[in-house]
Amino acid sequence: MTKEDRRRQVLAFMKDHPLALSPLLLYRNMRLHQTVTFSVDSLRNYLEEFAEEGLVLRVEKEPLDDGRIVEADSGTRAYYVISDEGREYLDDG
Repeated sequence: MTKEDRRRQVLAFMKDHPLALSPLLLYRNMRLHQTVTFSVDSLRNYLEEFAEEGLVLRVEKEPLDDGRIVEADSGTRAYYVISDEGREYLDDG
């Protein structure tokens, strides 16, 4: 499986399960439902790449308690959720 295949696998899982998750929780859930051929560290790298490309949003945890999505500053712990651009990327591919 190529890196691009793994990246698409992550985005597809996030599209099918539209939840705001930490990298570790996302990884664990992917492992429960799919064959995953990469490490949690690789997943973290993919998420950072996706965030830079606008394919996912890095969101603050606390506003989620109120049902709000607030983008997090880089360098802070965050949850990740697929963006509209991420969905379009999958649909175009």
